[in-house]
Amino acid sequence: FLLPRLTQFTVVGSNIDGTIPPTLGQGSRLTILGLGLTRIRGPLPYSFWNLTSVRYLALQGINIGMGAPIPESFGNLKNLVNLNDSSSEKRRI
Repeated sequence: FLLPRLTQFTVVGSNIDGTIPPTLGQGSRLTILGLGLTRIRGPLPYSFWNLTSVRYLALQGINIGMGAPIPESFGNLKNLVNLNDSSSEKRRI
């Protein structure tokens, strides 16, 4: 799915539809990941939390179960400085 040297991937505001493939977690050099305001749905794959280089993550307005409790594996995103997951869902921490 991803090129090994890819550092930025954004489809914010596009008509992309479907689920996040588990291979997304292989994007070890990704620093910017923008998936917000699309028709992406379904839970985040476990491999998603392997994206340890991500600094900016946009998940706003998509149906990926972000209303669920934040998993402990969220702590793997040690370089994250900006998270946009704004939605109408309430979050349990």
